[in-house]
Amino acid sequence: MTNVDEKKAKLTLSGRLTIENAQKICDELQSSFENSFNPEIFLTEIEEIDLSFLQILYSLILTAHKLEKKISVFIDDPELINKLLVAGGFESHFRIKKDRSGTNSLIEGIIDG
Repeated sequence: MTNVDEKKAKLTLSGRLTIENAQKICDELQSSFENSFNPEIFLTEIEEIDLSFLQILYSLILTAHKLEKKISVFIDDPELINKLLVAGGFESHFRIKKDRSGTNSLIEGIIDG
């Protein structure tokens, strides 16, 4: 029997999370997702972020939900993504809350049904 903790992958994304890097971001997220029961994604030192990243992230969260996987996405600057959520009309698709340590914020997808 596999221990769930043994299959937990941690992936850190930083820099530019934009359309120009969308394919690389997708590849990294997909690899992490396929190789782990409970992937953790950390968004740190973000220079730029755009709607393409939110679309990728939401798609990943929906896929995880359908496959009954748990995915955790943390960001060290929640205001950066919060502004983008509002500007892009995604505020009804995500919720951001402080994690237990209080150092990062957890980004959760809001899934109907």
